[in-house]
Amino acid sequence: ELLNTIERNIPEILPRRYGEFEPPKEKFNGIPAFVSFLLKNAKSSIVWYPSKPVDYVHFGVPPIIGPVRTGYRFSYFAITLDTAVIGMPGWKLALERLFKNISNILSPFYGDVRILENHIRSRSVSHSDKTTEHHPIISWWWNGIPRKLGIAMVLGEPILSLVKIKGPSTTLNDHCILMSHLKNNELQDITNEEIEIPEGIYQVPTEPYSIFSNPEKKYP
Repeated sequence: ELLNTIERNIPEILPRRYGEFEPPKEKFNGIPAFVSFLLKNAKSSIVWYPSKPVDYVHFGVPPIIGPVRTGYRFSYFAITLDTAVIGMPGWKLALERLFKNISNILSPFYGDVRILENHIRSRSVSHSDKTTEHHPIISWWWNGIPRKLGIAMVLGEPILSLVKIKGPSTTLNDHCILMSHLKNNELQDITNEEIEIPEGIYQVPTEPYSIFSNPEKKYP
């Protein structure tokens, strides 16, 4: 269902090639074969080459889901696109629809859409240097809600019961709540005036990579 939804909304997310290693050897020849590959290799390394304007797709299921000594691990699905598409006709609507539909299927406890600055464009993908902004949640390591909220966000339990929604929102499957500025002319981040988040479930420490050196932190 997830892949069919992607195909209907932004088919460029589907892989041109995929596999367990770089460079991926398998050519995409339909969703059923790719589903079989994902089910077989869900807890292994998956290399997924999408098509422009999609730069990267990451899908991961850790060997152990839940609390471990270094933090809290969860299954994750992440898509990175070239922000230039935002100014192209129909793309903001497509992104809004995709985020809503994926959230309806996955019923996540947390998900967001955000613009990350200072990526370096090349012919095929984007690259990063020391000035590049990275997503505050690293891979499958959960260490709280980022202090800078994105332009769209979805929340489910157990996070949802701990916050207070004050701005416009949409109720999805499994009572998840979606908040989004994707339809706005100005793509501004969601603010604290729209959602009240207790200090105890914000991301600490602020620098995401330091979660691995903070064994005393209890992750919400």
